[in-house]
Amino acid sequence: MTDTTTGITSPTPPAAVPINELGVIEKDVKTAWTFGVSHLVLIVCVLIALVGAIYFWDSKAADRADARANLAQALSDQKDKDNAALQKSNIDQQAQFVRQNAALQSAVSSLASAVAKRDATFQTHAAAIPTLAPPALAIEWGKAASEPTPVVDTSGNALVPLPLAQKSVIALELVPVLQQDKRDLQSASGKDAQIISNDSAALGKEQAAHVSDQAACTADRNALKADLSQVKADARVSKIHWFLYGVGAGIGFTVAFVLR
Repeated sequence: MTDTTTGITSPTPPAAVPINELGVIEKDVKTAWTFGVSHLVLIVCVLIALVGAIYFWDSKAADRADARANLAQALSDQKDKDNAALQKSNIDQQAQFVRQNAALQSAVSSLASAVAKRDATFQTHAAAIPTLAPPALAIEWGKAASEPTPVVDTSGNALVPLPLAQKSVIALELVPVLQQDKRDLQSASGKDAQIISNDSAALGKEQAAHVSDQAACTADRNALKADLSQVKADARVSKIHWFLYGVGAGIGFTVAFVLR
């Protein structure tokens, strides 16, 4: 437009927007904003629901893992108590066996010593018999047979009564039997002593093996307890991580939606 008085041309003002068009634009803006906000709220709700579902599922899984770990721990503790009682009973019984074996070994040793002592006494007495005079020999003969002393004639020969002769024959026949019995008993006694010694050695080895097994079981049990503790700790950390991941994801989606 040109001013007639000054001759200066001024810029043409923009055409006025009709009021009805402004209402339409304002309505469209409101509609877009309402649509965006509603979708934003919907997305946030969906994200919260998703995070909540994941957190709930993981929490339940962690709770089940904790329950299994607690049950396993309780069973392990009970087994430890039962095993401790059993081990104490075994140790007491093994100590009793050791004492019994020691007593048996002492008894066998005492019997062997008594046999050797009697043998030495008999050998000394038997060696002295040939040196006795006929009257002294007759006295020893009667004493050994619990019979009256036989009469010795002038030639130094003993007149043997029938009972003394009978007992003497029985004693002479019994000698080889008793000698064989003695050898058999000594052999059996030696074998019994060896059996007792072997049993004592076996018991000692069993005790050593038991101590080693108990140490290994203790180490395994401690390792399992450490694993259970780690499972519980991992379950708790997993809950926290999933919660933080969900919150971070929700914030990230929200910011991305607002800034797009």
